[in-house]
Amino acid sequence: MTPLLDEDVAFFTDAIKRPGAARVVPFEPWHMPLLTPRDHERAAFGALGGVERTAQLCDEAEHAYTLMAGGAPVAACIGCTVMWAGVGTAWAFLSPAALCHWRLIHGSVRMFLAQAFSSGEFRRIQTSVRADHEAGRRWVEHLGFVVEGPEYAYCPDGADAIRYVRLR
Repeated sequence: MTPLLDEDVAFFTDAIKRPGAARVVPFEPWHMPLLTPRDHERAAFGALGGVERTAQLCDEAEHAYTLMAGGAPVAACIGCTVMWAGVGTAWAFLSPAALCHWRLIHGSVRMFLAQAFSSGEFRRIQTSVRADHEAGRRWVEHLGFVVEGPEYAYCPDGADAIRYVRLR
C-alpha cells in the first residue's frame, strides 16, 4: 500500500534546511518510547499493555507518522488504522513539545485527511476524544470532524469520551 502522506509532506520538510528542524517521517516502533507522554497518554499506554505494546499496535496501522523535533526527539505519533474497507480510526499521541510544532502537525493531518478521502480509500474516519479534553475536541472539530455521540466510561481511567466522525 502506498502511503498517502509521505511524498506530499515534502513541502513542509524540504523547505526546512537547518539541522534539528522538525520533520514528519513514517512511524517506527522505536519512536514511541522516545515520546514524553501526557497523563492521559500514560494511562492509554498502561491500558494497551505498556509503551512497547502500544508501539507495536501503532506499527500495525496502515498510516502512521512521527513528528521528529530537535529539542524533543519525538513530539508526536499520529496515525489512522484501517478497521475494514473504507473505515479508519484516527489516533494521536502528543508530547507537551508538540505544541511548539502545531502548524506542522495540523497541516500534515489536514493533508492526510484530504488525500485519504480524495483517493477513495476511506469513506469514514472516526476518532474518540476525552470529554474533558477541550483542546482536543476543538482540534478535531477544526479538522472537519462532527460529533457522533458520547462514549460513556470509554477511557482507560473510566472517563467519558466523545466519538467524532468525518465522512467523505
